[in-house]
Amino acid sequence: GRVPDAVLAVLTEGFKEIDEMVSKLAAHVKMPFHQVSDCYIRLHSRSNGPNLWNTYSMYFAKNMDRELARLPKGDQVAGTPTADIHKCCFSLFKEEYKDTYSTILETWKEVKELENMGGTVAQQQQLFDK
Repeated sequence: GRVPDAVLAVLTEGFKEIDEMVSKLAAHVKMPFHQVSDCYIRLHSRSNGPNLWNTYSMYFAKNMDRELARLPKGDQVAGTPTADIHKCCFSLFKEEYKDTYSTILETWKEVKELENMGGTVAQQQQLFDK
């Protein structure tokens, strides 16, 4: 339903304080505001968490030789790996890094995002304004 005006006023004030805290944290860790807030939302949301399959797919594309080397000997891949090969590699990746595979993939994704932060001043200003 509709949020009463009095509650909306309290929420608005609280959100301003949260924005200030996130801004300070972003400056402290030298990351853009949107990345810090996205990270917070990812870590504290009640969703099923990040889509690790999509992240692994990007990781797989950048590290294909290393990931294909996980396959049992004799499973040679000629050309583009099939979806089944990709799934098998992901299973083997998760098996090797049982307790840390999600952290590894999330950290890898964040590093890639930081590497791709370049751009014009106008592009950075747009990110800052989000």
